[in-house]
Order: sequence, then structure tokens, then C-alpha cells
Amino acid sequence: AGGPAATPGPEMDEGVLRRFAEALDPELMSNGPPDSGFEPAFRNPCWKAPSGTLRCLPGGYVMGAFHAGVTSLAAKLSRHKQVLLDHMSHAQFWAEDGKKMRDFVDGFSAASASIQAEGHRSSKIILEVSQSTLTYYPAAGGKAHRRFAATISPCYRNCSDNAVHVGAEGHMDMDECMGKRCFPEAQAADRTVAAQHGMDYLSQQNVPTLMRAVYRDANPRLVAVLRNPVARLHSAYYGYPHYHGKHGRHAIGFLAYVKEQVSAFRECESSGHTTDECALLFEMLGPVQEKVYYHCDQLMRGMYAVYLEGWLRVFPREALHVVLAEDLFADTRAAVAGITSHLGLTAFTDDEWEAARFAGPANSYAGDAEPMLPEAAELLTRLYAPHNERLARLLSDKRFLRWNEHPAEAAAHQR
Repeated sequence: AGGPAATPGPEMDEGVLRRFAEALDPELMSNGPPDSGFEPAFRNPCWKAPSGTLRCLPGGYVMGAFHAGVTSLAAKLSRHKQVLLDHMSHAQFWAEDGKKMRDFVDGFSAASASIQAEGHRSSKIILEVSQSTLTYYPAAGGKAHRRFAATISPCYRNCSDNAVHVGAEGHMDMDECMGKRCFPEAQAADRTVAAQHGMDYLSQQNVPTLMRAVYRDANPRLVAVLRNPVARLHSAYYGYPHYHGKHGRHAIGFLAYVKEQVSAFRECESSGHTTDECALLFEMLGPVQEKVYYHCDQLMRGMYAVYLEGWLRVFPREALHVVLAEDLFADTRAAVAGITSHLGLTAFTDDEWEAARFAGPANSYAGDAEPMLPEAAELLTRLYAPHNERLARLLSDKRFLRWNEHPAEAAAHQR
């Protein structure tokens, strides 16, 4: 069910993973698939509810990245006769802590009914397309860090209620209270879950582990579309008003934003934290990081290897298909053909492709923007170079090294 079975390993013990996931997010595990597992005859991970109704999880995920053509890609894939989209297909479920598993499963009821109506002969795959799934930095990884949130929120209120001016005997000001009390207490509470289950906090207390636990021995087909991180960030800056609204919708404003964000991330690295700690836990590390404008979120979305290592720690390499956004832009049909093959779908016929090729918006956020200044391109290229090298090693694909070669051309093919 849901693709080839996972190969068990030291980090894939199903019982340990499930107990760990139950401690992290009880609702997720209690409203997911039953202990009896999945019906083996279906392509998607499906099971029968007590009523006899078929319930299914998505068999495929297009999980990112943002500003890499995924919205348009999803619209094209939706035209495929074997693809089923449903109410929760674009819900950003795994990245948003407030979304409940009960609603996630219910949100695929229509797709599940379609599969049940066709029976075991069904070749359809339920697809979930949420660009926030790939990079599980704190704002997109809250499901795995509920203890942190549950601890720091009341502590913050207590600090706020009792804080007085610096120097008042017996009291701390707000920043001191947060730094000396709230963050250490929340970090300790969060780390306790991993310690109690013999798991590594930094590498295993995350969204991929939760998804692995829900899917048991089934492997959804994962698709990641990765874009040159410098160009991706440039597009994001012009695509989201809160960034260019602060610094200005022009090249000088983008440079100011880059300096602000890169400096904050470098400061994190130089303050005793590893690069991975900064990318995976940024605003959870302390008041300094928490105060950074949007917590370096867009910067971290381009550090692909940090997050893909987490996905490949719990899902086999063959479950993941990686597409370069530059290839998707240059030859969309060829890139889509690779994706449909990975998803186990038939190729689009010429007539089907003609009906699908123009589906979806061709969003272009930076197409009319001023080219980024060389200083901005250089700062970002230096930041991302080791991440691109790490990605090339992880995926055994030297194409990602091209992103390091020409900083001045980093914003080419702006969209």
C-alpha cells in the first residue's frame, strides 16, 4: 500500500517511532490508520472504517518548495485522469500545528469514495500538494514541538505580568525573564520527549518522523521541486508584501533585507549553535533569534539539504523524486513526465498534455523587479554554497553545484 515497503533500520523501528509520535502529537496518532494497518490491494494507504467506508491517506506528496513553480505544476497534475485531489490536498496539514488528523482524513473522503467505487482495479492516486511540508523549521514544524509551545506560552504571560524596569530588586525585565527562564524551561520540556524515547532531538523530533509513524511501512511517493535558493529568495521577497513593505520594492531594499537576514543567521551560528540547530530550531533558541524579522524563514527555505536529510532518514531514497525548478521552467513536459513516472501514473498523451499544459498560474513575482545587486547575490551565494554542496553529496547529483558558479546570474529566469 502506498508504494514499496520501507526497509527497517535502526532509525525505522516502527514501535519506537509510533510511541514517540504518540507522545509528540496524540491526536495525530489516535485519529490516523488503525493498528491493523492498510488494505494491501490499494495503491494508496487505505483502510476500512467500522462502517465499511474506505478511508485513505494521500499516496503522493508534492511537498515544496515555495516559489519553484509548484502551484502551476499541481494544476497540471490535477488534469491527469489518475490523479485525485480533495478538500485537504492543499491544506498545508503537516506544517500547521492547528490542523487535526481527524479533519485531514475526513478531507479525503470524496477521493476515498472514488477509489472504493472502482475497487481493487483502481489505479488512481490521491495527491497532496503543500509547499510548506518540505522545510520544517519551527514555524512549519510545530506538530513535533508542542511541548515547547505549551511551556513557553504561560511563562511569557508570567514574565509580562511581573516584569518591571531593569534594576528593580527581585525582578527581571521582560527580555531577561524570557532568556533566563522561559526559553530554558521550554527547551528542556521539548527535549524531554526525545530523551524519554531514546530518540535524537535535533535529527528525529520532526515532521518526517511523524509522517513516517502515521504511514507505518507504506511509502508515499514524495516529490520536491528545488530552485536555485538565491533566485527563490529573490522571488519570495517580491511575492510577499511584508518583506518588500518593510525594506522597499527595489534592489536596494532587497539588499537591506539580505544583509539583515544573513547577519542574523550568521550571528546564530557564531553564538554556539550549529548550522543545523539554527536552521531547524531558530526562534526556539532564544530571545535574540525570536526577535529577528520573520525568523529568517525565507532564508532557511533554501537550505534544502538540512531538511531533505530528515526526510531521507525515515523514507528510502527511491520514495523521493527531486526536480530542478530550472528544468521544470525550461521543459515543463519532460519534467512532468518524470514526476508522473515516479507517481506510478501513465504518461500524458499529446491530447491530454494539450489540455493540461496551460493549467495553473504562471506566477512571476520578480519578473518586473530590478535585478538584484551583485553584493546581494554574493552574500547569498556564499551563504548557500555549503548547503548546495551538501545537497549534491546527499543526492549524488552535481547539478546542484551549478548554483554556486555565477552569483551575478543567480536571479536569471526571475519569476
